Amino acid sequence: MDQEVGILSAVSNLLFNSKKGLEDGLEDLFSAFRLQTQQLKDLTDKTDRQEAELGELRRYAEGLERQLASLQSTQTGLDRDLGALRSELVHQAPDLTDEDSHRHEDYVRQMRHLCENSFRNLAHSYTELSGLDLKDRQLPYHQARLVASLVSACFREPKVNEAEFRALLEVKSKSFRLGDRDKEKVHYTKVTQILKATTALRANIAGSGHPVEFDFSVPHPVTEDTVELWHPSSLDRPVVFVVVPAYLVRGQLFGNPIVFTELS
Repeated sequence: MDQEVGILSAVSNLLFNSKKGLEDGLEDLFSAFRLQTQQLKDLTDKTDRQEAELGELRRYAEGLERQLASLQSTQTGLDRDLGALRSELVHQAPDLTDEDSHRHEDYVRQMRHLCENSFRNLAHSYTELSGLDLKDRQLPYHQARLVASLVSACFREPKVNEAEFRALLEVKSKSFRLGDRDKEKVHYTKVTQILKATTALRANIAGSGHPVEFDFSVPHPVTEDTVELWHPSSLDRPVVFVVVPAYLVRGQLFGNPIVFTELS
């Protein structure tokens, strides 16, 4: 009888231990499943953020394509106008040779490229890193204002005001999103590169031996013959400010000012 009781007890212990082991195994399996589920959620969230950033980059690229088309059209008109002006300038200023005119036409092109492309790109990267709303209807105004301030720091005084230029592009926000730290490094590298290019241009202009004036005033009247437009400006709206100044040599105009008008 005692032997039978012992056998039953052993069998009971075996069944209990097997059940306990099965329960522990299932709990480990559930824990692993919950961990994988959380990891999948984290991965999904990261993918969603990356897709949103990719969407922003695509919209930015589309905007750049539209701006490029506008700039190409403006450049074509500028080249045509400068070609027509060259003979007149030489005639009106006998000490300004044809070679001199070519040189200043090239300086105008370099200046316009810096302002309309390099400075504009810096304004965009500053806007993005500062966390401003890229869908804000007033964003073109704010970015044009920033570009105008950058242009002023480079061309209003006899020399480039590097400290003012850098201060204008100092990113205030420290709330970084994914990838923003790398973008900030690229931003400041471009600031340094563009400052070097602008300083070199100012040195070349100063070395031309001709008095060059950068006129930030709004001409009167404002017509397609006296101004160029900073996108998305329009001649049927009032001028708010000059983004890029007129370029004059000995009082002779080589490049009309580029202005920003009220938004529609």
